[in-house]
Amino acid sequence: MAADPHNLPNPGLDSAIRQLLDQQADIQARLAALLPTKYGPNVKLELNMLRHKLRGLQAYSEVHRLSSNVPIISELEEARSLQYRCECIETAFLEQGFDLSDPRMADALKRSLYDEAPAGYAAWLDRNLTSYDPV
Repeated sequence: MAADPHNLPNPGLDSAIRQLLDQQADIQARLAALLPTKYGPNVKLELNMLRHKLRGLQAYSEVHRLSSNVPIISELEEARSLQYRCECIETAFLEQGFDLSDPRMADALKRSLYDEAPAGYAAWLDRNLTSYDPV
C-alpha cells in the first residue's frame, strides 16, 4: 500500500510554518504596543464594543437570512481566529487543573463529534498537538 503523500512530514514546510508563527508573534507584539495609541488606554472598552457589534451583526444577518452566506474573506485570518479560540478554551481547562497532555484529552477530542469530523482528523490532531500546538 502506497503512503499517503498528504501525511508525510515535510521539513521545509515545518520550517516555513515555524517562521510564520514567529512572524505572527512579532506582529502581535507590535499590535499590542500600538493598540493603546489607537484606542487610548481603554482597550477593554474597545473589545466590549467590538463584541457587541459582532453580536449585533450576527443577529441582523440572521434576520435577513444572510448568516449562512457570510463569506470567509481570508482563510489565514479565519485559521488564526479559530486557533485563538482553541487556545482560549485550552486556557480555561488549564486554569481548572486539567492536564491537556493527558492522552485521554486527545482521545476525547477524537471521539467528540466523531461523525462530523473531516477525514484524517485523528492523525491531524495527533500531529497538531505534538508538533504545532503543544499545550
